[in-house]
Amino acid sequence: MAAMTEPESMLDVLRSDHHAITELLSAGGLAQDTEDALADREQLVMNLVRHFVAEEEYLYPLVRDRLADGAEVAE
Repeated sequence: MAAMTEPESMLDVLRSDHHAITELLSAGGLAQDTEDALADREQLVMNLVRHFVAEEEYLYPLVRDRLADGAEVAE
């Protein structure tokens, strides 16, 4: 039987996204040849969209609701 692992928190997911996006944007992170470069750019766009949606739908509303200056922080 496989060991159960704890689900990642939203912050863990966002941190992981930041790391993946940074890796793709770092020097040498995106492939230079046409076929691989297109795949890398598509992966980058998918990561960015997923990340922005997670922030807009989950993180920012939570920040607005839970922090005294949440609206300012979220903006």
